[in-house]
Amino acid sequence: MASTISVIQPYTRCRSGDVSPFIIILPSKDHVEELASILDGFEVKTRVEGREPFFTITGKYKVIDLTIASTGIGAPSLALALEEYVRLGGRVFIRVGFGTGLQSRLSLGDVVLVSSAIRADGTSRHYAPIEYPAVASYELIWYAKELFKTYTRIYDHEMRYHVGLAVSLDVLVGLEDVMRTWAKADALIADMETSTLYTLSSIKRLKSLSILVVDSSIPHGIMPGDLERSIERAGYTKKINDRLLVASKLAAEVLVRIREEYRYQKEVEERVREQHS
Repeated sequence: MASTISVIQPYTRCRSGDVSPFIIILPSKDHVEELASILDGFEVKTRVEGREPFFTITGKYKVIDLTIASTGIGAPSLALALEEYVRLGGRVFIRVGFGTGLQSRLSLGDVVLVSSAIRADGTSRHYAPIEYPAVASYELIWYAKELFKTYTRIYDHEMRYHVGLAVSLDVLVGLEDVMRTWAKADALIADMETSTLYTLSSIKRLKSLSILVVDSSIPHGIMPGDLERSIERAGYTKKINDRLLVASKLAAEVLVRIREEYRYQKEVEERVREQHS
């Protein structure tokens, strides 16, 4: 029987060599193309058109091979892509997407580094019982906090970031009352993917982080999709997309830092072995 990595994967259409261990997941193909175009020095090696909404670009960025991919909206498609990328060697995942703010202190365009997620979705329950926690990798959270702190202090004082709890649901539109309930438990933001990303990553011993940009807000009366339907708020849409790209660029830097840490740890382990040989 042929190895699973030697054949084309059914949904992403990727094969061996198309995927890096370090992967940034974005909402759409357009976001993938735009990030690939603005990352300084990013050299594209492969481009793979999968079944809609899957799209994958892999190239060289600084000291790492980096994959930038789109998995569309919702946990089921994220899980499909994750399964296939892991078969092909994916090991560290940062998803940068959009979410609905649940606290009045979060404004449109704010960024949330999700430390853990409430598993109110259906997909993650197929992988583990509801008691299983959905948490980010602590190394990724630590590096992301340091990079966002530096960026907001030096480059963009107006961009605010938060660290905290998300709630992942199967539906965002029409569940305002449910989201208000979770807001009372101090959930900062709602999305549809984070709990599945964290649950699946923990089970498969991967590292992952979810970074969410606020594109709607329950306390401020801006429901999911309102910005796209409002000409008066068109300026906010550009601001939010710009923030997504900034967050994605910082995610790439987080992956570079993680790769350098791995390299340093390996060098230390080799020196220790030499001393004892």
